[in-house]
Amino acid sequence: MGKIIAIANQKGGVGKTTTAVNLTAAVGALGKKALLVDIDPQASLTTDSGNYTDMETFEDKSTRSLFDSSINPFDCCFTVDSVGSLSSNLFIVPSGQQMALWEVEIYEHKDTIHTFANNLRSLTYFEYIFIDCPPTLGQLLLSALYASDEVIIPVQTTYSSFSKVPLLISTITQLKSFGKQSKNKLTNPDLKLDGVIGTLYKSSAEEHRRVLKELGESYNLLGYVKEAAIVTKRVIDGLPVVVASKSSVPAKQYVEIANKIMYQE
Repeated sequence: MGKIIAIANQKGGVGKTTTAVNLTAAVGALGKKALLVDIDPQASLTTDSGNYTDMETFEDKSTRSLFDSSINPFDCCFTVDSVGSLSSNLFIVPSGQQMALWEVEIYEHKDTIHTFANNLRSLTYFEYIFIDCPPTLGQLLLSALYASDEVIIPVQTTYSSFSKVPLLISTITQLKSFGKQSKNKLTNPDLKLDGVIGTLYKSSAEEHRRVLKELGESYNLLGYVKEAAIVTKRVIDGLPVVVASKSSVPAKQYVEIANKIMYQE
């Protein structure tokens, strides 16, 4: 079975979706079959990965469908055609309006969270599955964490963002430690915090330099990515920076982090 990694942060605007799409594309460029799973009702990852504007096409073949035990999960996986030849390695399970509705309904159907995890784990064709999580601490994030082997937390290098990390780590710790006797609670004792990534980094800002240093002292810092206009320049074309501008500094930083994720023990 491949590795399932949740890209999570309950704080919005920290570069979470950008991190998810670039890490997945970097892993794909390194020769691995990689899948993006958009579990965020805002569907930013879906649009950023090829401008899937006609969501009716995916009405019954989306991330929402993975909560249904009657479907074939591979039917929900689509190639990311916008990345050209890399599309043979890069796939996506799209999100959309149905996820916004499901975010409300899931509270009455919590048993389907197990179905979601089982469907994802059955996708053995993929060596890496990255889940782009919503910026909340609700049931959709818990669904992603329950299904995952590891968590990566993108953290904008500001104290406002840095201060929110312990809350998510507390949620991860609770999910790991509920134990077998907590029959009515989700438990994932093997869930691992892979590390954090400093995002939107400005080397000219003293606050950013201090926060990056503290991230390295407090957590496993997988790397950082500088803030640059080039990172989002070709998003409208469905092209992450690791594809659109391979020689740029941010692209090289994402590839370096992807290598670390793939080969660290």
